[in-house]
Amino acid sequence: MRGFPPTMLLSGTRDLLLSNTVRVYRKLRQAGVEAVLEVFEGQAHGGWCRDASVPESKEAFTRSRASSTSISASDLWEDRPCET
Repeated sequence: MRGFPPTMLLSGTRDLLLSNTVRVYRKLRQAGVEAVLEVFEGQAHGGWCRDASVPESKEAFTRSRASSTSISASDLWEDRPCET
């Protein structure tokens, strides 16, 4: 995992892939990669991007903009909706 760019991982407490996301986060950190893990209460996989009007989605986008990583979800999906 060395060489990965700064990474932000988003998940939710109802995400079936939450455990995998945590494992990836740990591997990134062990490899010295700057990484942020955000887990949102009650959200399913990709739930934060399905409806931009819900509080959790707004928080996810706000945190991604404020993150010290070079990845911003608003930059990635500003002009197009998340695909499900």
